[in-house]
Amino acid sequence: VPVAAQAQSLIGKAAPALNFEHSVQGPHLAELTPEHLKNKVVLLEFWATWCGPCLQSMPHLAELEKHANKGSFQFVLVTDEERPLIERFLERQQLPGAIVLDTDRSVFDALGVGAIPRTVIIDREGVIAFDGHPMNVTRAILDQIHAGDYVAPKVEAPALGDGLRLPDMTRFAPGVDPLHID
Repeated sequence: VPVAAQAQSLIGKAAPALNFEHSVQGPHLAELTPEHLKNKVVLLEFWATWCGPCLQSMPHLAELEKHANKGSFQFVLVTDEERPLIERFLERQQLPGAIVLDTDRSVFDALGVGAIPRTVIIDREGVIAFDGHPMNVTRAILDQIHAGDYVAPKVEAPALGDGLRLPDMTRFAPGVDPLHID
């Protein structure tokens, strides 16, 4: 399944249970339950310490978090790395939001996260509203999701064969490239 089609397939579906193993920064896990997150927009950012593009997107996420109404939004950075590694990393690097561990990868798997960085935004009703790259998230998108006005753009895979044609194999002769298209 193409990534765009897979991402599109999550949008509009109820978010899975967020069963994290540990909270390293921010609220305790008890505050990251559906009851506590009700009526909040939840931005899940899947990342790792070794992921350059993940770390490059952190200032952007910090800026978004800074402008978000703290009572209406919860930013949650999700990693599958071990706690001691994350704690050492946080001694050198400041990151926005809550930082949680999904070492059993239950949330990664429930959302089909195979590549990072990846952002999944859950609306105030507990429905997935956005699934994509963190740099594609804007303040306007967050505001629209919060207001219930966001409509995810439709992503359509191009039809196979559009504008393509096979070479004329009837003219193949030794010394002629059969893949040359005239």
